[in-house]
Amino acid sequence: MSLDLDPETGGADSGDLEKDLTDLFIAVAEAAEDHHRSVAILIDEIQYFGSKELSALIAAMHRMQHANYLWYSSARVYRPF
Repeated sequence: MSLDLDPETGGADSGDLEKDLTDLFIAVAEAAEDHHRSVAILIDEIQYFGSKELSALIAAMHRMQHANYLWYSSARVYRPF
């Protein structure tokens, strides 16, 4: 399967991961709210995130909370026994 779409410029494409991820989450939350839908973002293997990626994720989630969007996130870390 493939999608043949031209990329939309101007949203979540600044090159600053923290800003772009926040902008993306807000755009998804607004679209879901407009269509009376829910969105779940589940992250697996978060232990492999670098500090830059983890910091961006935390900042985006923090911003979502302050913007009063209904937001639930979940991350799971697998540890070998």
